[in-house]
Amino acid sequence: MAFVHGKNSKFLLDTSAGDLTDLTSYVTNVNFPPTADTAEVTTFGSNSKKYIPGLKDCQITIEFGWDATLDGYLFALLGAAAGTFNYKPDGTIIYSGEAILTSYNPASSSNDAVKGSATFQVTGDVARA
Repeated sequence: MAFVHGKNSKFLLDTSAGDLTDLTSYVTNVNFPPTADTAEVTTFGSNSKKYIPGLKDCQITIEFGWDATLDGYLFALLGAAAGTFNYKPDGTIIYSGEAILTSYNPASSSNDAVKGSATFQVTGDVARA
């Protein structure tokens, strides 16, 4: 089994102009948990619940060091049409799809660097290449 370090991760996102832009130099954390719904199909007389697979879903949350350029990209995407994302957890394998920016939070405190987070709702399928 070959483990890899997170320092090689990459995150790219369409800007409001539709240009796939590498945001790797800003991003410090990516949370990418694909999920799948299930539907219960248990019938009378069963001793245990039974399920069938349902729809897939995914929300992506990124954390980053705040920067005026990145702020311009993300603020313009809030509430805009879906754009392409590429997430490369090991720097090579690509998870890609379309996502809508649903939440953007630039945050500051008196004793730390300005940081932020953004959450994207994936719309449609996620591809893995």
